[in-house]
Amino acid sequence: MLKKVAVIASGIAAALVTVLMFLLLEGVIGGRAGLLIGEAIALALYLGAMLLIKVNRKGFAYVLISAFAALMLSDLALLLIFFRTGEYYNYGIAGLYYALLTYIAVFAVAGVVVSIVNRKIR
Repeated sequence: MLKKVAVIASGIAAALVTVLMFLLLEGVIGGRAGLLIGEAIALALYLGAMLLIKVNRKGFAYVLISAFAALMLSDLALLLIFFRTGEYYNYGIAGLYYALLTYIAVFAVAGVVVSIVNRKIR
C-alpha cells in the first residue's frame, strides 16, 4: 500500500514539475514539443532498460519512483540551465545537447541507484 502511494505521489510531483516547465517554455519555438518528446523518449528508454535487468522486474515500484524522480531532477536541472537569470536564455543548438546530456546523466544515475537498491532488497 505504501509503495502505491509513493508511486502515485512521485508521479503527481513529476507531472507538476513538467507542467511548470511546459508553462515557462510558452514563447520558445519548439521548446514545448521538445520537452515533451524528450521526456517521453527518456522515460520509455529508461523503463525498457530497467525491465531488461532481472532484479528490477520484481522491484518495479522502485523503478517507477526513480523514473519520476529522474524526470523531476532533469526538469529542475533544465530550469537552472535555461532560466538561470529568470528569463529564457537561448543556447541555440548547444541547448539541445545540454538537454540531451541532462537526460542521459540523470536517468543513468537513477538506473544505477535503483538497481543497487533492488539488489540489496532482494
